[in-house]
Amino acid sequence: MSIQLQQFLNVAKSSNVTISQDKQGDVGLKTGRFQGRTLSPFNADKAVQKEKNLQTTGLFLNALAKEYGSDIASSLATKLDLKSGNKPLSGKVIQRVVDSANALKAFNAQAVKDYMQAPSGALKTLADNGHMNWLNLEDRVENKGFAAGKQFVTLLQKACQDVGHPLTQKEIAQLAEGVIDNIHRLPKAIEQGFAEIIDAFKGEDHYLILQSLDANADRVAQLGQFHLADVDREKLGADDQTKYQQQLIADVVNKQSVNEAAELLTHLQSHSTSKELFALLGSFEFANDVSTALIEADLSSEEISYELNKLTRTKPLLDALMTELDKRAHQQDSISEDYRQWLGIYSQADHGGNLNAVGADFAKSFLAIVAKAGVDLRQAGL
Repeated sequence: MSIQLQQFLNVAKSSNVTISQDKQGDVGLKTGRFQGRTLSPFNADKAVQKEKNLQTTGLFLNALAKEYGSDIASSLATKLDLKSGNKPLSGKVIQRVVDSANALKAFNAQAVKDYMQAPSGALKTLADNGHMNWLNLEDRVENKGFAAGKQFVTLLQKACQDVGHPLTQKEIAQLAEGVIDNIHRLPKAIEQGFAEIIDAFKGEDHYLILQSLDANADRVAQLGQFHLADVDREKLGADDQTKYQQQLIADVVNKQSVNEAAELLTHLQSHSTSKELFALLGSFEFANDVSTALIEADLSSEEISYELNKLTRTKPLLDALMTELDKRAHQQDSISEDYRQWLGIYSQADHGGNLNAVGADFAKSFLAIVAKAGVDLRQAGL
């Protein structure tokens, strides 16, 4: 059972809130002055009510964590004694918790901006690590600089946004050092990521395979932004980024023997996830439909390009992997005729670009992956 934070906010003006369940088993919220309290003198009744209070508070904290992060939710729960179950959850407390979460996020967001602007902040941290080229110094605060600078700021903001207490500049500097360390570890993480992809393909779980592809595509894109410092965000997915991704994958694949590459390629080509993914994303139809939906959502052309890349990046990564495996297996610099024919068959399938025509299990898994990127394709009519 899951209730959204907005549902709690909608009843926040009421005295007390507790969960309710209808005849169909659907869970909702019930409000009123005496909700969450018992006038019974029996301890058994009090224990039942306490358990119900704990369930209500648990659902609220779960909804809060989804919106603001688990660290903030846990911190506020401890601070306001929301975990005892002795008191019912009141509308006043709900509003107070949400206001506190908003205030904390706003404070830490401003603290990150201060860190980016201060001479002793981001500039010093990057200089100490030999990465001054990541930022356009004139535009560092507005985050209008190089792609590397944008990615650094984005990763730092992400590291700071869920922290459950007001951050000091020293703490932000420590988190920035952690971000830089993670960036330095990306090449190794990418190599490990490909091992995870191969392991995922040993099973038949579409979601696990797509998740591993998406995670490594994200790592490759991040590393590309730092290594291709002159490639701005709107060019992601263009030739420079594509060639960079291909080279990273080639470096990993070339560690395989010729026989290993051939066996792995055969397995990937015969796997249902590969066939479904190429059938869906191998034509321009799906990308065109998504672009139309994003335009109707009033996104800018740069935002559309960025979001479309995130939504469809699993297929280019798998294509690059299979391409390099094919080249390695045949010991040549271009793809074989066999692989070219395979691409022709599955990239031009009868249901190419149509999410409604691929397998139901695959469609469900694909929708779940892109939902993580913040886009609900079902609401967009796709």
